[in-house]
Amino acid sequence: MKNIRKMRRSILFVCFLLSALVLTSCSDNTTGFHSEAIFAEVTDNGIQVFNNADVPVYYFAVEEGTLALLSWAPVSSEENKIDAESNKTIPFTDIIGSENGNRIILYYWQKIEPSMDDIHDLVIDTDN
Repeated sequence: MKNIRKMRRSILFVCFLLSALVLTSCSDNTTGFHSEAIFAEVTDNGIQVFNNADVPVYYFAVEEGTLALLSWAPVSSEENKIDAESNKTIPFTDIIGSENGNRIILYYWQKIEPSMDDIHDLVIDTDN
């Protein structure tokens, strides 16, 4: 009976560790410079964003500290559109608050009228 309990605990422990590993590796946190849909690169003049998807991507870029001061809603227009399998450089002068800090939050979505679940973010450190 003791061996069975010990074996159950060992199996539970291994299952717990595997679950934790799977959950953290499948996280939707896109901290960094790339996600499944887009890849971003810091340049001297701004952020170059590559759209790897086969549909257009729309975006909103803002400095992290400035974001707390804003109330915004997604707008899908030609000005903030990156065509499918294309790229665009977003000048720092077009990024709200970029002069105030070194972390840019790039929100992006693929639908013209996105729901909150359709909006994703990418955190870009401009100090690198």
